[in-house]
Amino acid sequence: MAVPAEIQFAAVVALIYLLDGLVLLHVNEGVVERGRRLRILFGSAQPWIAGKRVLLLDPWRPLATAWRTSWAVRASLDPPPNAESARALMDERVRVLAVLDPYVIIVWALVLVAAPLALFALTTAAFLLVAAVAWLSVWVLVVRLACLRKALDLSRAAYALVAFECLACPPVAANLPRKLSLRMPTGSDLVAFVDAPARAAVHRQLVRDLEARLLFLDLESSAYRDAAAYRDLLLASAIPAMTDEET
Repeated sequence: MAVPAEIQFAAVVALIYLLDGLVLLHVNEGVVERGRRLRILFGSAQPWIAGKRVLLLDPWRPLATAWRTSWAVRASLDPPPNAESARALMDERVRVLAVLDPYVIIVWALVLVAAPLALFALTTAAFLLVAAVAWLSVWVLVVRLACLRKALDLSRAAYALVAFECLACPPVAANLPRKLSLRMPTGSDLVAFVDAPARAAVHRQLVRDLEARLLFLDLESSAYRDAAAYRDLLLASAIPAMTDEET
């Protein structure tokens, strides 16, 4: 039995949007998601694709920025020296990206909701009109991004690539804040962006990753000693929080 063209169209649009929110992370990486609240995301429990973890960003939170950030073995749990400036830079870029929010919501509604529904419920001519309006909204979004290029420190080449992706494939435009933030360097270790409520959970995740790393290191090497010392520091900080949760 053939699948109706309307269902195929809606499925393709949804699949493109979902795949654009798929992030592959090295085991020493996480994503700092900045929406109404801050979340630290590490993806799947195990590496599944080319030794990388799979993280699917929440499709219902297109305005939440997502910042790919790595972490390294450190000698203490104190914030990195550049933590304050890195957080200030991220805050500033989040503020600038928020200017795009109304345009992104319009694109999201037109491309992912209105166009598929029009194909199901309206005439072909009406669908083409809705699709044209949706594509025009993507153009407006891309032009508005051009005005913010310098504030976001986007090179001409980077802007041209993002603009081409959005115009060539409108479902991608509905994911623009996350697409942009994922490509921007954070300039500091992951722990610089961890707030107190998430600290214990993040430390437990780092402990698990460090324990896995230790299995492949020479017991007599300095890398093993450094990783083990950092694991012990993280483990000591996570134990009190675990005890509080249990009580």
